[in-house]
Amino acid sequence: MSRPRSSNVWRASESVMLKPAMNHLRTQGEKSGRTGYRLHVLYVQDGKGEPSVASNLVEMVKHRYPEHTYSTRPLSDALALPGMQELLAPNQTTTQDTPATTTPSDLSTLLTNLTSATSRTDLHHLLLRKLLVHSALTHTCSAILWASSTTRLAERTLAETAKGLAFTLPTQTRDGETPLGGVPSYYPMRDLLRKEVLSYTSLVSPDLEGLILEEKPRPAVSTRDTSIDELMKQYFSSVEREYPSIVANVVRTTGKLLVERVEEGVEGRCELCDVVLTGHAPERSRLCFGCIRILQGREAGG
Repeated sequence: MSRPRSSNVWRASESVMLKPAMNHLRTQGEKSGRTGYRLHVLYVQDGKGEPSVASNLVEMVKHRYPEHTYSTRPLSDALALPGMQELLAPNQTTTQDTPATTTPSDLSTLLTNLTSATSRTDLHHLLLRKLLVHSALTHTCSAILWASSTTRLAERTLAETAKGLAFTLPTQTRDGETPLGGVPSYYPMRDLLRKEVLSYTSLVSPDLEGLILEEKPRPAVSTRDTSIDELMKQYFSSVEREYPSIVANVVRTTGKLLVERVEEGVEGRCELCDVVLTGHAPERSRLCFGCIRILQGREAGG
């Protein structure tokens, strides 16, 4: 199994999810002398924040949960995955003798050249998923476990709907098989609200509060510089306090959506987000409408 974490952030849900997994593995080992699975925890650095703080936190997590395997990769590695240079940086050419090489500055330039905060957030998320799937396949993982809480899944549901991308939700929020490289995805924290997860971190002994590195939500000064995803996060921070049942209902409803199936072949899916192209893309396009919208906002020369 692969347990991913992204950017220079380690949310409460990540630490909370690792604890019962550790307890389960220890119980299996004590009863039968062996375990039925193992977790590979991937920490993805996006170049933001103080690297030393993030590195120290990862070491603390390793010390707390030594049963798991850990690795770290920069998000810029996603740009070197097959086909990514051609899609995202068409002006750069590569050959078999000169394979694609990328640096954090390449990623920063690519994101900066996008003209809206929402497009930058969307591309960041897409590259993260691509990198996680590639890592899961590299380590022959049988599934990817996401630590998204009910609140996080509700935020993504309304954000994608507001962008006109509701057709991508089954691949981003549903348990089970997905088109993401053939690796199933599961959301073990999907029935817990964010406030419940935060409460748990202080109730266990020793507490998990020292294993959390999370950016505090900032009030929007201007909606022009705020992504739709961030606006939804601010919205649900108040909704889950007053109306938690609404948050849960959003996720339960989305969970009933089915992943569209397509015959094997590259032509049937978007090359960036892997959703079915039929009905969601221009004729003979390699990208869906959503990914086209993300990339068409690039500034000249980007």
